[in-house]
Amino acid sequence: MGTTVVFAAAMLAALVAVEVVHRRLGLQVIVTAIVCGYVLGVALGGVALGALQLPGLVAPGEGPVFARELTDPVTTVALALLMFSAGAQIPFETTQGRDADMILRLVAGTGIAFVASFAVFGPLFLQPDIGAALDIGAGDPFRATLIVALCTFVTSLPFLTKIFQSLGMLRTGICRNVLMASCIGDVFVYVATTVFIGLATVSDGWTSQIAIRLTQLALFIGLFAILFRLRQGRPPRAEAWLLPGVAALAAAGAALDIGAMLTGLFAGMYFGDRGWRWLLARRFSAGVVSQMGTLYFVLVGLSLTTQLRFDVLLFAVFLTLSSAIKFVSVLVAVAPAGLHTRSALCYAMAMNTRGGPGIVLGSIFFMNGLIGQDFFIVLIMTSIVTAMMTEVFLKRMGAARLEW
Repeated sequence: MGTTVVFAAAMLAALVAVEVVHRRLGLQVIVTAIVCGYVLGVALGGVALGALQLPGLVAPGEGPVFARELTDPVTTVALALLMFSAGAQIPFETTQGRDADMILRLVAGTGIAFVASFAVFGPLFLQPDIGAALDIGAGDPFRATLIVALCTFVTSLPFLTKIFQSLGMLRTGICRNVLMASCIGDVFVYVATTVFIGLATVSDGWTSQIAIRLTQLALFIGLFAILFRLRQGRPPRAEAWLLPGVAALAAAGAALDIGAMLTGLFAGMYFGDRGWRWLLARRFSAGVVSQMGTLYFVLVGLSLTTQLRFDVLLFAVFLTLSSAIKFVSVLVAVAPAGLHTRSALCYAMAMNTRGGPGIVLGSIFFMNGLIGQDFFIVLIMTSIVTAMMTEVFLKRMGAARLEW
């Protein structure tokens, strides 16, 4: 009981700190939450070293500040709600038929980037001990390359939504096309990651495990497709009728071991933009979902404890290579569409935004022991910097005034 009380008090203090710092300094909530979580971990580690021994704290150097038996369930729920809010804001209902060609080109561009990542990073990890030295993929070249490729492939739906909103571009074609393309691409990333994490935790029986995982995913996506079709039959302006479907998807995700990331995303996609706006009108419910998303990133920062290390060279190499791969790949895919050069460049830069999903993906790999802390910090910094690059680039290019 004492452990739970200490943990709850620490999380509440962190959420208050995030809110205060965010309002006073205007920093991104995700960045602020990670920093506050890390500072909290350092402070609690100092308490554990001192004369005051709070119940539930793990001694510094022995792992996370709190035992994973306590943090993992909270992390799972927080991640599910974070992905729920992202999925609910995907603009399905405003997408137009004429957008389909560009959306497919953008998805193809990210696919080219995925393949190109294998071509560029694969030979590096084939070199003796490079993967082990970087602590990526437990020294397995294929695992290491797949992790890097997935982290290059991912595109940030939540960050892009905020960027387009700040630039007054929410109703533009680029906004619709980029958000839809990032959604389709990220569904692939999350499905691939869910299968990969499941397989990475078993030492044998890969063939049977693949069959089991794919069957579970097929059943879950099949249920989603049925519910999504039935949602059209709800009474007009009665978004509350969507809640039983959300509950059904959550229960199916838990029963089929789909994972919080994918379960939350599909539940949000089912709930939809209109359901999300209905939820936002109820401040308490919207506040809970928002705070749980913030709590996830606090826990990410907390997991770093006091051993924060930032390899500047590794960051510079990964940011440069992965951004060049993503930018050029998308540019190659959209070039045949006959866009104005500035428009094509804006599409390419927007799709390079990793943002929150990039951090989520990195944290999933980190918490499952597939990457070390050094590369995890690199992924966090890459996600933040690419989001900043996109906002500055679109503003400088006058993207809001371009024809899409």
